[in-house]
Amino acid sequence: MKKTKVKKQKTLKKQGCSLFLLLMLLALAPVVLATVILSTTSLRLTRTNLEGSVQTTLHVTADNLAKYCKENEITAMNASGYYEYLDSLKEEGLEMAILADGIPATTSIKNENDYRIREIPMDQDLVSAGGTEGYYDKNVVIEGNIYYGYYIPIMNNGRITAVAFAAERKNEITDALWGIEVVFLVCAVGMVILFGVICFFLSRALSGKMKETGSRVDALAEGDLSARKESDSIVREIRNLLQNTSQMQRNLAQVIGGVQEVSGELLNSVRQVAEGSNATTEQAGQISQAMEQLSSAAEEMAENVQNISDRMDEIGEAVNDISVSAGQLQKDSEEIQDNSKKAGEGMEKIMTGSNRSVESVNTITAKIHETNDYIEKIDEAVALIFSISGQTNLLSLNASIEAARAGEAGRGFAVVAEEIRKLSEQSAAGAEQIKNLAQGIMEKSGETVEQADVVKDIIREEQDHIIATREQYQQLEQSIRHSAEEIRKIAGETGRLSQQKEDILGNIGSLSAISEENAANNQQVNANIEEILTQIQTVGANCDKMKQISGELESSVAYFHTEKEPAGK
Repeated sequence: MKKTKVKKQKTLKKQGCSLFLLLMLLALAPVVLATVILSTTSLRLTRTNLEGSVQTTLHVTADNLAKYCKENEITAMNASGYYEYLDSLKEEGLEMAILADGIPATTSIKNENDYRIREIPMDQDLVSAGGTEGYYDKNVVIEGNIYYGYYIPIMNNGRITAVAFAAERKNEITDALWGIEVVFLVCAVGMVILFGVICFFLSRALSGKMKETGSRVDALAEGDLSARKESDSIVREIRNLLQNTSQMQRNLAQVIGGVQEVSGELLNSVRQVAEGSNATTEQAGQISQAMEQLSSAAEEMAENVQNISDRMDEIGEAVNDISVSAGQLQKDSEEIQDNSKKAGEGMEKIMTGSNRSVESVNTITAKIHETNDYIEKIDEAVALIFSISGQTNLLSLNASIEAARAGEAGRGFAVVAEEIRKLSEQSAAGAEQIKNLAQGIMEKSGETVEQADVVKDIIREEQDHIIATREQYQQLEQSIRHSAEEIRKIAGETGRLSQQKEDILGNIGSLSAISEENAANNQQVNANIEEILTQIQTVGANCDKMKQISGELESSVAYFHTEKEPAGK
């Protein structure tokens, strides 16, 4: 069974992905995704902001040029005299021009031969439609080069006399954006590498601690409860998991050790109860034999009484021949004295047997009380098992919760937690069965104690009858002595013989009634002793059943061991 569980656990270990890879994936995937998103968004915002900045700069430059032309009354005819102003921002990469219909453009832009160009494309309709704000064009082609350009009309007396133009080469902006993109790319790759290295070491540390936790749980699943070196982790949850696993190992070791100890005590207690039951059975058998002897003595007494009665009848018939039969009466009186002595000895034996019966019943009662004490210990052990089962179930629930938090990686741990929970439920079920059996034994023991009390009462009543009978025997013995004396005087006292005969017959009748009553009491005592024997046999059967349950409990906890097994087992 143990090998099957280990094989099943090894099969489960091979399933699923590695925790290290999963942690690396969970750590790097968000970093890479966030880096891509942030880089893309940042580049897009940078491009947008840069283009917006270019547009704003060109708008301000063109607007300033338009205002400058208006304040200095620069027109299309005299604009060519203001190259100095147009070239003032050339070092900043900004080009300016004054455009008008029908005349060459006046501009700071030069061709490859270092001559100022004469033509700059312009859409007059867009200029007119834009009003004083003009319009912005992202693709102004001048001498084969693409510019960002801004056109603002130059107003004079409410009409457009010329157009102020500001431009910046697009490839310069593109180069700047490309440089920014390279910087972003290098930073992103550096961040990914940095986080990758950090994630690598963290994942390896976390997976190492989780492997250590898994090995501890595997050891618990294989029944290894031996003490292990304490371990720590910087992660609070893993540290708690390691501590809880160690605590669970210690608790299980304590629980299993307690169960094994209680199981051994239970087995010893059951053996003691069984031995006491056997001894009680022997004592009850001795009581039964004594009662049989008492019954035989009672029957013998009845026969003697009948003989006495017959003899007294003969005395009545032979009253006229009393003188002749005096010698015979003397012998009969001596025989009666002997029988009376034997009857007295028999009563003493009955009394002794009765006392032994009381002692045996007291012994039975004491043994039953000892049995109850052991059963109470069993109840305490069962309560301990119940408490341990609850703690184990709670630990299993905590382990299941932690396994659920761990997700896919905690599936194997969840299976182990489920096995522990099932073992806890089986332990609780076994404890419940032991508790029910103990309660049944307690009930039977209570009934046995009640029956023992009844037997003691009966024996006490029988002793009272025996004492009364003994007293009557003593009276009878005195009467017999008196009869012997009277027989010696019978020759001179034949007139009083009839009265003495009647007295003797009355005493014989009382003795017969007492003998019959003793016989009835003996039968009742025998019946009670048989009932006690039946109860003792029931206790013996329950002891056998408890032995079997104790053996099953020992077999259940034998799976666990508190010391490491040698290699190869």
